[in-house]
Amino acid sequence: VVLSQRTEAASAALLLIDVDQFKKVNVSYGQGAGDALIQLIAERIQSCLLPHQRLARIGGNEFAVIFQNAVGSVETEAVLRAESVLQAMGKPFPLARHAVKMNVSLGLAIKDEGPMTVDTLFAQADMAMRVAKQEKGNTLQRYTHDMTDAAQKELKLESEIRRSLRKEDFVLHFQPRIDISRNKIVGVEALVRWQHPVRGLLPPSAFIRVSEDSGLIVPLGYWSFIQRAST
Repeated sequence: VVLSQRTEAASAALLLIDVDQFKKVNVSYGQGAGDALIQLIAERIQSCLLPHQRLARIGGNEFAVIFQNAVGSVETEAVLRAESVLQAMGKPFPLARHAVKMNVSLGLAIKDEGPMTVDTLFAQADMAMRVAKQEKGNTLQRYTHDMTDAAQKELKLESEIRRSLRKEDFVLHFQPRIDISRNKIVGVEALVRWQHPVRGLLPPSAFIRVSEDSGLIVPLGYWSFIQRAST
């Protein structure tokens, strides 16, 4: 899979394919089974492509396909092949005497006429793929400029979460758990809230996903544990 670092004229499309929750296969069946499954997935994806279209493995569970020099529209060809991949992935894979169903998340970026670097095209396809992963299961997303705006907002939110963790802007609210048969409080549930310096008190839905995606959920969970222990 090759593109020049900067190309001026020909249109192209980059399709990124991420195999969802692949680590569970290695944990459940072992590294050898995981390697065998990756080979089966690669063969199935390649079967959805034309002979001159090549699949590249770019990570442990990620693949890429570059579409160029299509007979018709590069975008149309890329979407057609992507949809074929999604349909093919609907069938389970034979693995360790089991039938294993695997989902994939597809991100597609289109380079129209005019200059664009490979890095930019890859970043756009990667953003689209990450949006597809949020749909949780065999989804194709094409890059739009709104995704860049959303990514910038998430980076800003991530930065704000880091700062608020240092400043301890988070608070715990405690909700009682009641045994209604005895009409007695038997415990409490700790619920984290964010006392944002500008936006006020925010519920978990405003920051948990970004915290999970960025890894900040670990220090946030540790902070919550310490707060509960000291209460």
